[in-house]
Amino acid sequence: MRVIRVGVACALGTVGVLLSGCGSGGGKAKPVTPIVRAVPDVLRGTIGSEATIRGAQPQLVSGFGIVVGLNGTGGKPLPDKIRATMEREIQMRSIGPDGSIAPGSKIRLSDPNVAVVVVQAAIPPGAPDGATFDVAVSAVNADSLEGGLLYTTAMRIGAPSLLGSRQTREIGEARGPIFLNPFADPGREDEGVTRTAGRILGGGRVTNALKLELVLDNASHGRAQAMVEAINSRFPASRYGDRDEVARGRDASSIALRVPSWYKDRASEFLELVGHMAIDRRAAEQRARQYVEALKAEPVMAGELSWCLEAIGDKALPYCREMYDYPELNPRLAALRAGARLGDVRAAEPLMKIATTSKGLERLDAIALLSDLGGPKIDFSLRGLLEDSDLATRIAAYEALAKRAEKRQLATLAGRYLRGGAADLSPAYVEELSKVALPPGSIEGVEREMVAGSFFVDYVPVGDPLVYVTQQGRPRIVVFGKDLTLDKPFLASAWSDRMMLICDGDGGPVRALYRDPEGHSIKTTVRGDLRDLIRMFAQHPSVDDQRPGFALSYSEVVGALHELRGSGVGPYRFATEDDRLRGLLVAASNTLAAKDRPETADDAPPEDTVVPVLADRATIDAASEFRPRIVPIPPKSK
Repeated sequence: MRVIRVGVACALGTVGVLLSGCGSGGGKAKPVTPIVRAVPDVLRGTIGSEATIRGAQPQLVSGFGIVVGLNGTGGKPLPDKIRATMEREIQMRSIGPDGSIAPGSKIRLSDPNVAVVVVQAAIPPGAPDGATFDVAVSAVNADSLEGGLLYTTAMRIGAPSLLGSRQTREIGEARGPIFLNPFADPGREDEGVTRTAGRILGGGRVTNALKLELVLDNASHGRAQAMVEAINSRFPASRYGDRDEVARGRDASSIALRVPSWYKDRASEFLELVGHMAIDRRAAEQRARQYVEALKAEPVMAGELSWCLEAIGDKALPYCREMYDYPELNPRLAALRAGARLGDVRAAEPLMKIATTSKGLERLDAIALLSDLGGPKIDFSLRGLLEDSDLATRIAAYEALAKRAEKRQLATLAGRYLRGGAADLSPAYVEELSKVALPPGSIEGVEREMVAGSFFVDYVPVGDPLVYVTQQGRPRIVVFGKDLTLDKPFLASAWSDRMMLICDGDGGPVRALYRDPEGHSIKTTVRGDLRDLIRMFAQHPSVDDQRPGFALSYSEVVGALHELRGSGVGPYRFATEDDRLRGLLVAASNTLAAKDRPETADDAPPEDTVVPVLADRATIDAASEFRPRIVPIPPKSK
């Protein structure tokens, strides 16, 4: 919202006059010029039209960290200041199961399996304590970060600080396995592929969130108090299990703001609702009517008006429902979006219709909204989309079903642990527990297991075989299809013959051989099933678990699956989030761009007119294809 100043003809206040002992001199009151924002009339009276949220921008954080588990590629000389900084870090921290570094630990910075890295991240706007984020790492003294594990690293505001320099505020911490380019040979440096930089998917966690502050354009105790009451009545602390109020007045121009725990991973959504919330909540129904009429008259404002309706809460639902069958798509979707986010089950039927009959972004939007609504009919409708030929639609349906399965699992675990006397389990822990495993046979049709304690594998036994891998957030491999058996017989060789899979016949096991970058060989056998193969790739043999495995990282497992798909051994498609992004761009090109309402029916374009939406070139550049070496074996003669 643009801020402008509007002059007034008279003073808004009176100042006292100091009189001297021998005269009647006086002073003139200075006129106060209020700030009035240039906003559409329908948005006047909202918090965002009279105040600004400070601290709602992405926050850049960084630090120096220690990576272990390298394949002899680290331990190079370090600049003196960085070496002194990291030696001090080793003395101050502790190395334990959580990845911290212990006083007196035996870590040596010259060890070829150890490296110092620069760790950087952008914490999402308004992220509260406990929120997670992706982290970027780059090597300081290593030729490759393959196989590396980052120990707990403090993330501070600004550039990484050295010993003796001013220490900025610590906002979070980062740790976890490093994800590198999975489509290259992990044993050698491929031309054009860097292995000195990577990411840790979901490896950052906010531990000391920056405070949010709502600053009024014009100081007013009455207006500030009205904003506090509006926010706290819409987001009562008791509803979300929080102890502290969401908003707390400081003075006439400042309000302290806190993201409710329910919105921990959706802080930006919470901030949108606060900005579009009416300050005076006494006339909620009248406001809802105004927003609906504005939707009809100004479809171009559909996004903002949808937030306004949702910010009102349940009192807006009767007015949203009037728009569920509105003929114009943008206003209809805006009302359905608000209704679905408010949990209105009546929004389910029209959203399912859009999801199953429409094309373009509105279809994907409808699928995502259905994940928030209850009812088995929605599950069956979404499961039908898992077989869709469009990749973006298929992945959107899976993600909606996975979210619904997590909610069902959370309800089950909450009933077992939170209301069953197990007071030692916090709601936050139970919530995380609900995402670790999803049992088979659920109505959502999504099964989940954690593999080797490092990444998730979701199984969706529907449709054509497909392997989909995530490249941000939680590391996850999604396997679609009922038949996960590998085509036999075969011999597949990859990564300069360092990995080989051999199967002589239909009924026999798969013989597997892997030679790690240090030259150690591992031989084992596994059933010719994709599920068992993924487990074997990632398995880390230990004293407690003697099952053989290659101990591959998440990025290496992804690369191995890509190699198998290219060899023809795995009869499945392979897709990444980059492929999904390209699918979204195709969907956008099939979506009608918002246009001014025509003056007459003759001015309207044909119904099938498509206006392509242009995207930045960087978002549509395809990743280079890497194909493995394949040695086919002909069937045995009878």
